[in-house]
Amino acid sequence: MTLRFAKTDAALERLDQAIARLEAAAAAAPAAIANPKAAKSSALPDLFGHDELTQTKQDYARLDQAARQVEGRLDSMADRLQTLLDTGS
Repeated sequence: MTLRFAKTDAALERLDQAIARLEAAAAAAPAAIANPKAAKSSALPDLFGHDELTQTKQDYARLDQAARQVEGRLDSMADRLQTLLDTGS
């Protein structure tokens, strides 16, 4: 009987993905060495996740802005409700 652990499976999956990215980079390396100017504009793999990190930061900024807007609206509504309760209307 083989026991499988969720964290181990997840780690193995990440390792497989990392190996695939390294293999893709190794395959693209000869062309990049032969023509470095073209390599900068070509679609070389993002080995360290910079593109994903940039996208995540942009998503966070949008969500943070939306959360601040909602917070302001809720504060405003709470103030109006408190005023109504204080005046008894």
